[in-house]
Amino acid sequence: MKTVFLIICSFIFLSSSALCNEDPGFMWLEQMGRGHSMSSTAKKQGTKKSQKPDMAAMMKKAAEQKKIDEEKGIKKKKRPAMSRPAKFLLKAGHFRDDKKKLKPSWLADSSCFIQNPDSSMHKLHPLKKRYGYQLYDEAMAGGFYQMFAYNDIGVRNGVRYQLFSQYRFRNFGSDKSTDSENSEKPEIASLGFFNNAPRFRLIDVISDYSDERYADRRYTGEKIVFQLLLDDKPVVDAEVTVTSSLGWKKTSRTDKQGKASFTLIKEKFHDDGVNKTPAPYLATAEYTLAGKGVYQGIAYDRETYRVTRHFSVRPTPLDWKSKQLGFLIITGSGVAVMFAAGIRRRRRNWYESR
Repeated sequence: MKTVFLIICSFIFLSSSALCNEDPGFMWLEQMGRGHSMSSTAKKQGTKKSQKPDMAAMMKKAAEQKKIDEEKGIKKKKRPAMSRPAKFLLKAGHFRDDKKKLKPSWLADSSCFIQNPDSSMHKLHPLKKRYGYQLYDEAMAGGFYQMFAYNDIGVRNGVRYQLFSQYRFRNFGSDKSTDSENSEKPEIASLGFFNNAPRFRLIDVISDYSDERYADRRYTGEKIVFQLLLDDKPVVDAEVTVTSSLGWKKTSRTDKQGKASFTLIKEKFHDDGVNKTPAPYLATAEYTLAGKGVYQGIAYDRETYRVTRHFSVRPTPLDWKSKQLGFLIITGSGVAVMFAAGIRRRRRNWYESR
């Protein structure tokens, strides 16, 4: 009996030590409810369209919830038109791994912040859900928001890993800020941040400095430029990789200004006819610094910084318009052929009846 117990204990110890020493991969943010998962597009390929949701059942459920809230005295703020709360999933690992491997328990210790349109920041706490770790914020004001996540997972195989992730999105609705109505005071991020910005980050050179309504939208064939910064200084000769949800990958090295450029390719957008749905992409970067140190009592030989930035790419108007034009030409040609055949048959019947 003791032998069996010792074997089980040794197996558990070896398994836990192997998990603690394996490469953690990357950490990234995915927006929920808008088809922006790195695996959602791949799953949709070759499958039938899902059935439309039962609107009557959804409305009934919403009415029941409203009644419960009224009984409890809960009053919800009325959201502006087209406005949605910010709901994100925090994931980590390697993109093609099984879903169960993409939600390690250490994600619960991540330091997460949301930056409001007026540049104020509030801390968010990852909530453990069945499908992973969720970040939620009301995001009532209209404008551009940024989500930041940071996790120093410690030393593994002599390397100290620090993981960063960011996501920029626009919320439509009222442009009037609601921060004055918020009882919480804006916070200043400290852990993993430098000058109230992530220590290691990827900047979209074109869109991040623009407040135009659709500045964050990207289209196929366009050029996108990222700048890699560590403590607000350009990182030179580092690899930046852009990966699509279907597995296309392109890697470029940063120049003296820390910039790397990419031309966005055309994904398989149009399997179902005219389709303007964006495809999710992920930009990743890694930078390693040599130098010995001690973290939490464990010695390391080098530090590795990793960052991810999620963005979406839409088909250009020419893409879907050409598809639409082709459909109209084929349909029109078919109608013309059928019309000509009908006239010919009618004439033949007229001559035969004479």
